[in-house]
Amino acid sequence: MKISGRFVAVMGLVALLGACSGGGSNPPTLVVTALGDPLPGLTVDELAAFQRGKVIFEKRFVPSEGLGPLYNATSCASCHGTPVAGGPSELYRNFYLAVAQSSTPQFASALPGLPSPVVPAFGSGDHATATFTFEGGRKVIPDNVSGFPVASAQRNGVPILGVGLFEFISDATILANADPDDADGDGISGRSNTDGGALGRFGVKAQSNNIELFTRAPLQNQMGVTTNPFLGS
Repeated sequence: MKISGRFVAVMGLVALLGACSGGGSNPPTLVVTALGDPLPGLTVDELAAFQRGKVIFEKRFVPSEGLGPLYNATSCASCHGTPVAGGPSELYRNFYLAVAQSSTPQFASALPGLPSPVVPAFGSGDHATATFTFEGGRKVIPDNVSGFPVASAQRNGVPILGVGLFEFISDATILANADPDDADGDGISGRSNTDGGALGRFGVKAQSNNIELFTRAPLQNQMGVTTNPFLGS
């Protein structure tokens, strides 16, 4: 299955896009679209990319198409669909994260049998030998693993409307707005994230540098759908 690296594109974008000239006196131009609609003025190729992304985003996967065997939902829109595809989720769609901690927090690991900290609601068995099923219950989150405490938390599906536009913001602009010590006293200590070796733009902690990485992770962690970035599948 081929998923474009710009799956993106503007995936359900609603955008409040400020077209600012460097330091000019003209106010930003405000472009507003309906929730879930593409930006006006896209090229033919950009609009086609948007439509391809929307189809994949709303598609309900089945096992023969790569769903599972461990998963939380059968489509992206299942958890990002209020009030339209690309929005947040209802509370009942909250999912769980859990890691076994160690003496060095940066080496915290996923629970045994799980490929990532995301705890699936469906499927059975360890990830390598899991049996696909539409039934089942969420994996029980233990208090400790091999003597190490387990940290867990609930997460809600975050809205992603318009986030694709961050790919067009330069590194210099992001770094110029960093304020780790709240030097301007506005109560916000903005920090850039370079944990992945490149300046992050996407994700709750800006952990992903580009749309492709941002897309592949939840496909695998939330639905068990894997893609190969080297083969472009």
